[in-house]
Amino acid sequence: MTLVQRLPRPAVLLIVLGMLFLPFLTVSCSGPTGKSDIATFSGYDANLGAAPSTNLPTDLKGADKASPMNVDDDAPESVRYNNTFRLISGYVAVGVLVLGLVLLLFMPNSISRSVTGLATALFGLVGLIFNISFLSMTFEAAMSEAVKSQPPSDLDGLFGNVDFAHMFVASTSWGFWVTAITLVLFAAANGVRLRYPPSKPITQSTPYPLEPALNY
Repeated sequence: MTLVQRLPRPAVLLIVLGMLFLPFLTVSCSGPTGKSDIATFSGYDANLGAAPSTNLPTDLKGADKASPMNVDDDAPESVRYNNTFRLISGYVAVGVLVLGLVLLLFMPNSISRSVTGLATALFGLVGLIFNISFLSMTFEAAMSEAVKSQPPSDLDGLFGNVDFAHMFVASTSWGFWVTAITLVLFAAANGVRLRYPPSKPITQSTPYPLEPALNY
């Protein structure tokens, strides 16, 4: 099989890697003035630890240190653990997708490509799900700690009388769901090809020459 014939499956994974530039997670803040988005993580921000685009309250002291990108040894243990696990799962997810893309370019037959495509899609999807889950918990916990460290008078002026434990909410964005659905469909397609592999064309072999009839 030529390289051109092997391109469709790696091309799908290349598209998935491009989808990581889409928004994956949005963190919103609820207060007396309503609900507003304060941070948006793209797939690469979430998985590789890059800084997200933020709109944190300017009057909230220490808000700039509440981002998961700034978690240090002074952060609560739960925040540090969640941040570590989300980075590990993110690196694994991106690494699996890149490795799968490369392997699919050199797999010799349809069965090995189907197995590789199925495994890449499933492990990549699980890694992305774990990454988003741990990132949500990390950001919510970090922002809650930043709020709790403020003087009560400052909090009243910023947020009013609200329940700070439920003030910051992280939710998955449309980019995550588009990427997840693409990986599910890619896994399903490879599973079908694995269950029903394409039949090989029947090649007609050269017939043996007929032996001359024996003369008696």
